Amino acid sequence: MCSVYNLWGNLSVYVISYLYIRVNEDDELNASWVTALNSSGGGIGMLICHKLTQIFGMRAVMIYGNLVFCISVVSSYFTINYSYMALAFTFGMGTGIGYGTIHGLLSYGQSVMLSWQQGFS
Repeated sequence: MCSVYNLWGNLSVYVISYLYIRVNEDDELNASWVTALNSSGGGIGMLICHKLTQIFGMRAVMIYGNLVFCISVVSSYFTINYSYMALAFTFGMGTGIGYGTIHGLLSYGQSVMLSWQQGFS
């Protein structure tokens, strides 16, 4: 999942040229918005992960992160016909929140595991 940056690096040339032809965006399109929003979404996902884990448990948060990530990728299929900023929010921010939640969950699990090991040393 963390290869979203690699995926966007390969897709950005095609997406930008598609938007120039089909959507007729007047302003200059900058492909870095998607990666910037992806990084921001990753931070947001990591922040909310801890609270969601305390309320719903680790399994539900893992399912939530995967659903957010997958829904964001699927909805990007539809938002590319609308505008670049809509694509940037669905593919950038949405996938960032999804993988940020999962990454935060893995970090949370490691901290719980380390706290268990402190009692045995």
